[in-house]
Amino acid sequence: MLNTMNEMSLELAVRGQIAIATLMDRTRERLAAEDGQTAAEYIGIILVIVAVIAAVAASGIAKSIGDGIKNAIDSVKGPGS
Repeated sequence: MLNTMNEMSLELAVRGQIAIATLMDRTRERLAAEDGQTAAEYIGIILVIVAVIAAVAASGIAKSIGDGIKNAIDSVKGPGS
């Protein structure tokens, strides 16, 4: 019975290693085949950043942020600076 369990454990371990190796090979092949996708992703990220900047500028919150930064700098510099 112990030999049968050892054989089954060994078989499961080997099958698991084969499955992982196959999955890694397939993943490498799929990643190598993604031509041009990165450029589209970068453009998407840039568009999101531009939209956020435009929303902040249009909402008027930019002045509040600027005033807060100025006040923080003034408090670090101290009085009379």
